[in-house]
Amino acid sequence: MRKFNNTDKLTRDIYHQGTIDLLSRIHNSDEGHINWAEIQRALIDQMGMEDYLVSQTESPLN
Repeated sequence: MRKFNNTDKLTRDIYHQGTIDLLSRIHNSDEGHINWAEIQRALIDQMGMEDYLVSQTESPLN
């Protein structure tokens, strides 16, 4: 998130709260996506691709 860190510093220097809030929400959203992807990658490593894909296509009712 280096690109946001530089922008965040700039907005804090000029103190535009709306921009700070927006960048913070974007950063938090991106972190959530990164965490999700890392978890999925760990599951693939543990289960193997075939079992992972099967688990992603199974209905929770099965």
